[in-house]
Amino acid sequence: MGDSMIPGNAPASSIYGNASPTVALPEYTPTTAFGLPVNIKAYGATGDGTTDDTAAIAAAIAAVPYGGALYIPTGVYKVVGSGAQIFTRTTPITIYADGPSNSVILVGSTVPSTRDVFKFAPTASAPGWILRDFQISGQAGAALGQNAIYIDTTASGAAAYNFYIERMLILPTAGGNSIRVTNTQSSGGVFNSTFRDNNLESIYLSNVGDTIALLNNSINSTSSTNAGVFAYQVAGAGNLQIIGNNIGTLAGHIIIDAGV
Repeated sequence: MGDSMIPGNAPASSIYGNASPTVALPEYTPTTAFGLPVNIKAYGATGDGTTDDTAAIAAAIAAVPYGGALYIPTGVYKVVGSGAQIFTRTTPITIYADGPSNSVILVGSTVPSTRDVFKFAPTASAPGWILRDFQISGQAGAALGQNAIYIDTTASGAAAYNFYIERMLILPTAGGNSIRVTNTQSSGGVFNSTFRDNNLESIYLSNVGDTIALLNNSINSTSSTNAGVFAYQVAGAGNLQIIGNNIGTLAGHIIIDAGV
């Protein structure tokens, strides 16, 4: 571990304490330069908790233009999908809803532990990703699926920055993390991003860049393998802030490792 316990030149108070975060989180306004948001119900989603709404939501996601917004109204939207992930997006998007108690993505009981729920996989360097105010949980309270939110920046030259995840409720999955970032490059990845005010099982950050803030999250896991927060940055990156989080896990609260 050594000096990698606190990446870069960040003071110890950036891991715990009362230091003020330096990353500002913009509030999303539905009427933007990109036009009105896409409503998933306009594409046939029912939100009745029993109908498979996967195809309708996938069509709605595909209809959102670069940098546009998807709206999830109040309802319980059962999703199943196939293959390695239920939903995939390669360009920036805002997904927002009516609050985690009202707007629920319900992972169906047949979803295996090898299938992610949302995969965000940019193919170039792209800013402006926002997820807020909805719930991802398994049917009948079961732990289902792999990673609830999977950010994959392994494509050559790919990066996702200004990525904000806030006010989400993500119940435990069967085979992964609530939020997982994967980056195999020595640069790029996720940077200038904030995850705050969420209720989660775990966060795994692989080879992230500068200025990552994890703020005021409640992270609770009974997993024997997932630390509450596991993070490492690319060589030379700094300003990793982990502030004000309430973490209770069996496999370690916070693990900071060396980067590539």
